[in-house]
Amino acid sequence: MPQRPAEKERVRRMKRRFLALVASTVALVAMLPAVAHADGVTELRILGQDLLQTPIISCGSGTASYEAATNTLTLENATIDADGGNGIRFTGSLTIHLVGENKIEADQRGIYGNGVEGETVLLTGDAGASLTIVSGDEGVQVDDSTSPSELEISGVTLDVTSGARSALVLEGLSLEVTGGAEASLVTSSQSSALRTDADVAIADGSSVALEGAGSYGALVGGELAVEGASLTAKSSSTALWAKGNITIEDATVSASSSGNALRTDKTLAVSGDSAVTAQGGVFGETGVTVSPLAGERVDVWAGASEDEAAHYASSDGTLRSPFSSDATLNSYGGLSANSYVRIVRHEHSGAPATCTQRAVCEYCGDTYGTLDLSNHVWGDPVFRWYEGGKVCAVAFPCEMDPSHVSLMDASVSSAAGKAPTCTEAGTTVYTATVSFGGSDYSATTETADVAALGHKTELVGARDATALAEGYTGDLVCTVCGTTVKTGETIARLPMGTEVMYRLYNPNSGEHFYTSSLVEREVLVTVGWRDEGVGWVAPTEGDPVYRLYNPNAGDHHYTMSAHERDVLVEAGWTDEGVGWYSANEKDVTALPVYRQYNPNAATGTHNYTLSKDENDMLVDAGWNAEGIAWYAVEPL
Repeated sequence: MPQRPAEKERVRRMKRRFLALVASTVALVAMLPAVAHADGVTELRILGQDLLQTPIISCGSGTASYEAATNTLTLENATIDADGGNGIRFTGSLTIHLVGENKIEADQRGIYGNGVEGETVLLTGDAGASLTIVSGDEGVQVDDSTSPSELEISGVTLDVTSGARSALVLEGLSLEVTGGAEASLVTSSQSSALRTDADVAIADGSSVALEGAGSYGALVGGELAVEGASLTAKSSSTALWAKGNITIEDATVSASSSGNALRTDKTLAVSGDSAVTAQGGVFGETGVTVSPLAGERVDVWAGASEDEAAHYASSDGTLRSPFSSDATLNSYGGLSANSYVRIVRHEHSGAPATCTQRAVCEYCGDTYGTLDLSNHVWGDPVFRWYEGGKVCAVAFPCEMDPSHVSLMDASVSSAAGKAPTCTEAGTTVYTATVSFGGSDYSATTETADVAALGHKTELVGARDATALAEGYTGDLVCTVCGTTVKTGETIARLPMGTEVMYRLYNPNSGEHFYTSSLVEREVLVTVGWRDEGVGWVAPTEGDPVYRLYNPNAGDHHYTMSAHERDVLVEAGWTDEGVGWYSANEKDVTALPVYRQYNPNAATGTHNYTLSKDENDMLVDAGWNAEGIAWYAVEPL
């Protein structure tokens, strides 16, 4: 972006001040004996400018400055555009400190360092600081000519894209990525995204992403260790290849390629809470070792693809995933035969927990988690009927624990069942329905809750006794079903000048009624009076017995006293004339008819009977004995 005039003037003033400072510094240095930078850089150039001579230069809208006391190059929002060479070139050890967002575009190398001589090159910076490198050749190349050295990337973001060669090349230096650093190394050439002949360590929450279009994602000449960090790699060849051991501990590693995704010429060791995914398979020359966390298991999935992956099992069956202790898997003819491998902490799965049993893992057989008090195995419902079938509750007991019961109120409908008869009750069929657990359930019960119709009777075969022939009280026969409800009694022949007095009882009012009329008797029996047979035999002439009716109470009264009759008539009773006659007490055949009074009754207050036992029983029950009402005639 072109600089504004004000900005150009500010830069010119800054340059004049620094040139004056540099001039005085050069004069001072010229008076001193020459000193070698044994613990720092002996050469440091940016865009061809020597920062050992000019400690600060402008780089786009930012700056690059060097502090000799700390051997630190600080890039602050710097943009370094190297059109024909390297962006930064140095010799010896160096600390590069990043402030803000920085960028290097170079036709050759973005950063090129050599002659580190057993020291450390450190790329670090303020929180959130970053460096983006786009290069035609190597993105970053650092060489050590004599002794092991190290490139450390700590706490910053490094994003490198190279065109013709590797994104990061280290000759004789190991690589350490730490302090939560983030590094992305991408090459579009046939070279590796990362190449070093020494060790690589990624730790402390850092993450590294590698992509080698035509070769390796990473080619490590020493050992590769990923601890508490993450590493991803993609390539068309081997994604990750280490000549030494590969150790992965509490880390996430994902590698994918058309060849071996993850390869070591020694041993691959995966331990702790790690997750390793290899699209293209893994190969460890001396085996692949898995070590689970204490008290847990580790899964090894293997197959032609992720969808086809299954728990790994060795050909002889001695090793089978998941593993509860350290296990070494043979790569030859075993793990490496699978194009997809995933090594990860075992997660239990299988049938869910129930109300009485924790979940059981279908792979390792361990129980895990807690009880699920809401997960029951419901058995068949039990229907409980109330109020004769009108109300129904349904209980679903749990087959796991019968004390766990789900209760529900059912919806109840009814329909007519068996029709009632004269003697048997009819029924109602009740149907209860309930929906539970996605299914419908029903049950029926039949209740005899329709009252029997009762017999509708008529008197059949009744005839009066005469002096010449016996009579018959008649049979009570149901007009509906034809059943003989009550068999009649024979009435003895009567003496000359006598008639039979029939006794009936009203169960609703408690009244006894007496009549000589078969017709009246039959009518009363038909409407519900109880036939009590022959009360006594009365003469057809003699002293009259008056019959009266109370229209208010519906009660009858019988008396030989004309005075009592008249008093009752004046009180509103209806005089129904002579009901029958009484025999003369002096007749040899005269039988006394006893009269009792119930002081507690409103109707049926009087009772008349030939039976002295009945008289005495009623008196004992609280009735008042009122002596002899009249006299009957002893039948033949």
